[in-house]
Amino acid sequence: MIKSEKITLFHYYLPIYLGMITTGILTMPTMLYKAAEQNLWLPLIVSSLAGYVMVLVVTYLYHRFPGQTLIEIFRTTMGRWIGNFCSALLLGLLIGQAIFILREYQMYVTINYYQYMPAVVVIGLLLLVCMYAVHQGLEVICRSSVFFFPFIIAVQLITCLLILPELSPYRLLPILDKGILYPLKGAVFSFAWYSEFLWGAFYMPAVSVPAKKMLTTGFLFVTATTVSLLIVFFVVICFLGDATSQYLYSFDIVERYIQVSGLIERSSALFMIVWLLGVFVKMALLMFIISVNTAHFVKKISYAKLALPVMLLLLLISSFCFTSMKSMYQNGMFFLNICCLVGNMILPILLLIYCLLFHRDTPRSSGQ
Repeated sequence: MIKSEKITLFHYYLPIYLGMITTGILTMPTMLYKAAEQNLWLPLIVSSLAGYVMVLVVTYLYHRFPGQTLIEIFRTTMGRWIGNFCSALLLGLLIGQAIFILREYQMYVTINYYQYMPAVVVIGLLLLVCMYAVHQGLEVICRSSVFFFPFIIAVQLITCLLILPELSPYRLLPILDKGILYPLKGAVFSFAWYSEFLWGAFYMPAVSVPAKKMLTTGFLFVTATTVSLLIVFFVVICFLGDATSQYLYSFDIVERYIQVSGLIERSSALFMIVWLLGVFVKMALLMFIISVNTAHFVKKISYAKLALPVMLLLLLISSFCFTSMKSMYQNGMFFLNICCLVGNMILPILLLIYCLLFHRDTPRSSGQ
């Protein structure tokens, strides 16, 4: 099924990286500022450890069970009943993450740009494009991320550079004025983002590289993610200061101040386009993961044929979940953290521990 599709290691990690930074810069600065104030860099650095851990988990599973996805590994090691239960639970948690991403996307677009467009239309259009990408296969999704990558990074860097004269570094002070435990509480929120590096375990058969190379490349992408987010966070704090907590989309506020006569007059529209490209990559990859692993779960069905049913399921559920901004960022954030911590971290780590302790079959060669 997925083994016929081959991608490079750069293609393997790039969609995860783009999805994390484009969605992370939108609401993470405000959420982390409420928890750690000007020391929001500390919970981000701490939570990046989750990214390194998930890369280690994925690399071990890739080395130990070559040619298998995470769903298949659960069924291979845990037996029929427990394996099927864990697989179904993982798929449910992935769907939960997809629902939150769709609602976050819809809230941002509706509030800032298309106030009178029905939510089902906003979500449906994104899902329709993602369904087409899933139907074309993993290679198309990865090549799309490569095509969008320079544009997304360039716009974010130019935004940071153009606002540079307005920044006040003293707003980063004082450092750890309330101790270290208080800022660490915010790390729970950003753990959800870094846990997404586990997503690669759902399409591991598409790559064939030495395990050591997968590990080092994964660590580089985790570091790149942290550096990218830190740059944006420092810009937001140095520009907005204490006002950061007053805006839900703080980096969006920063870029709205940029006006270069004759060059940039509608920067908000440019930022929206960049953000939508990143959300498309993230949502298309997640839809592909759900479709592929549902096909593995039920067997004898092509994942391309499941793209439409998955799209309709996501559209239906998202139409009834988190329909207001209040429920989105109160109940929704808690729901997202549970889905990410359980599905992206706890279950895979428990699988790793089980394999180390009880499943001692000799690892097969995977080109390492």
